[in-house]
Amino acid sequence: MYRNLNTQTLGISGRQSELIELALSNGFKGISVDIVDLARRAANYGVQHVCRFHKSAKIHIGTFELPDTWKGTEEDFQKFLNADLPTYRELAREIDAHQAVVSVLPGSDTLAYPENFELHRQRLAAIAEQLAQDDIRLGLGLRAARPIRQEFAYQFIYQVDDLLTLIKMVGADNVGLWYDSWNWKVGGGTFDQLREFPVANLVAVELADAPAEADLAEIDETQRLLPGEGGAIDCQAVVNYLRDADYEGPVTPAPHRASLAGMTRGEIVSAASKALETLWQGAGLSRPIVPIAAAAAATDELAEEAVEEEGVEATATEATADAD
Repeated sequence: MYRNLNTQTLGISGRQSELIELALSNGFKGISVDIVDLARRAANYGVQHVCRFHKSAKIHIGTFELPDTWKGTEEDFQKFLNADLPTYRELAREIDAHQAVVSVLPGSDTLAYPENFELHRQRLAAIAEQLAQDDIRLGLGLRAARPIRQEFAYQFIYQVDDLLTLIKMVGADNVGLWYDSWNWKVGGGTFDQLREFPVANLVAVELADAPAEADLAEIDETQRLLPGEGGAIDCQAVVNYLRDADYEGPVTPAPHRASLAGMTRGEIVSAASKALETLWQGAGLSRPIVPIAAAAAATDELAEEAVEEEGVEATATEATADAD
């Protein structure tokens, strides 16, 4: 397993080169990407141009999350399946990305549970079939907090047992679990259930804690904390299990950005890195976090390419303005 950084989750932004440099210099070996943003920029500047930073930095691509458009009307789904998904697959091939993830929303305004379950089963199977052609796994994740499902007319999957049933019923070898320690706890999952789930079907892992005194029946996602900050969730036990089970995928710190308010971008990444370092030390996995050779070697190259990117995108913007 390797430490992975998701800048979207942490609420930080910047040029690709800057974010990759932040990840590498703070001991992260992987980084998640915004596949929708990559696709948008690839349409303007080309696939190879927008993917070159990830390739030159030699960093793992932890996950990329598919947008929710596949959950819309049949027309929306067909566009996603036949136009959008092939683009995402092309980008994934270019950057050697193999873990796609989706969140299963805990409700619907139009479909009752049985109809919604069947829609998810069929559509996720179709998506998985395409992804399998590029050796991409699909992880299904939970959104368990009660305030989220209150927004919908019909409730859907918000507990671990139901999510595991959906994974099984999709029936695709490349469909597995996007495990999130916070939603697992809030959704009624136990540590024994995690240990019983085949590690080979564990696509990606996110870790977050919750306040020890929190009422899990009423908790909301702003109460997602860095691992070890709250005391309600034993993230150390999770990491120890992953070590023993020879899990090889990304492990991502995933607090809510509200818990990081007032911190600079560098401070946020450093805090996330330190939270994982504590868990790595507890599991006997730790190595000193210093600017690794890959980071040092990549910094100058990334900086040079960032200047190039700025010039290319500025030129494209001017051309668009002239055309208008």
